This record gives sequence, structure tokens and C-alpha cells, in this order.
Amino acid sequence: MKKTLIALAVAASAVVSSSAMAWNPGGAGGSFDIGGTLTPEVKGTPWVVKVGGMTGLNASITKGAESIDVPVTNDISILGIRTQTAEAFPGQAGISPRIDYHGNVNLASGSWGKVELSLPVLNSETEEKIGTLRTLMQTGGGFP
Repeated sequence: MKKTLIALAVAASAVVSSSAMAWNPGGAGGSFDIGGTLTPEVKGTPWVVKVGGMTGLNASITKGAESIDVPVTNDISILGIRTQTAEAFPGQAGISPRIDYHGNVNLASGSWGKVELSLPVLNSETEEKIGTLRTLMQTGGGFP
């Protein structure tokens, strides 16, 4: 009797913990629900980035003029990249910053540390190109 009772208890526990999937004769299907939480893995790099800008570059231009000089009295920061800490870090795949100026920087021009930057000047209302800004850009950190 004791062995029979143990066998019945094991069989009952197997039924309780079994899967809820079952065949339904003549059934047309049903719904399938699945749930959970997806947590993205945070992959950090040792870099911090600062993007600059400048407003108020106003100047008068004579009608029909083909060029104009706009005096700039302070440096204009365009892009800065540095490490988050002053400590050295081990190199690894995927952490080398890649900067694409979309052909607007001529890396072969100028001297070491200064390159030519050319940017389109657009009409602020129509976005139509009305000219080209050309200047020397100071660089640091080297290029491959």
C-alpha cells in the first residue's frame, strides 16, 4: 500500500508540473503569448565627445560680391574627443573613434595640425546652397 501511495503521489506531481500544451481535435488554432523583458547590454567606450558650434557670425556683403571675409575673434570648437579619465586604458576592437567629415576636410592640405575645411553655406529659408565657407581647421591627435 505504501509503494502504491508513493507512485500515485509521483504521478500526480508530474501531471501538475507538466506543460500546458495540448492537441485539440478539430481545433482551428488559438493564440500564442510570450513575454519577458529585454535589457540591452551597455557597452561603453572610454571616450567622451563634445560637439561645438557658433552663432552670430554676421557680416555685411556688397551685392554681386563673390567672396567675403567674416572676422572671427575666438576659436570655434567643432569636435572634441577625449578619454573619460586621465588613466590609460587597454586597446580593444571597436573603440577606435571614426570621424567622417563627408569630404569637407582635405587631410592632405596645409601643414601638420592644420587642414582645410570647406562647408556649404545655405540659405536659411530655402536650404539652397549660396556659397562655400573655406577656412583652416586646427587638428590634434593625428590621422591614420
